[in-house]
Amino acid sequence: MPRAITPRHNRPHTGELHPAIWRAIAGCVLFWVAASVVFFMGAPGHGLSTLGVVAAFAAICLLVTNRLGAIQRAHPIAGRPGPQRMPLADWLSGDFDIWQGRMHGWEAAITLLTPILAGVAGAAAFVIVFHVMSPPR
Repeated sequence: MPRAITPRHNRPHTGELHPAIWRAIAGCVLFWVAASVVFFMGAPGHGLSTLGVVAAFAAICLLVTNRLGAIQRAHPIAGRPGPQRMPLADWLSGDFDIWQGRMHGWEAAITLLTPILAGVAGAAAFVIVFHVMSPPR
């Protein structure tokens, strides 16, 4: 029996990420920096300079995306409605506009957060292995 096709024309759609998704990305970046701090704490030599570079890159990434979002909110495209505040559940159940068309909000969130979470998991794995394998002081 074929599945019934549900109409998609009544679903909310947006081209902007929900603020909760942005907070999840920022939290992942901060966790990655914290993992780098723990990893490089015991490193002799260039540990602090490497840590400074990691922290600077993370800060630049967060600040640039924050400022670009602020510019976009301050100068909306003519003829398009401004950003609408909607609950996360509505955003996840709605559609997200992408270059090729639209995708489900939950699918967009998973697609966006998967590589970031993989990097965070890798950083956490490095920290755990480093501390398990490091000789006692």
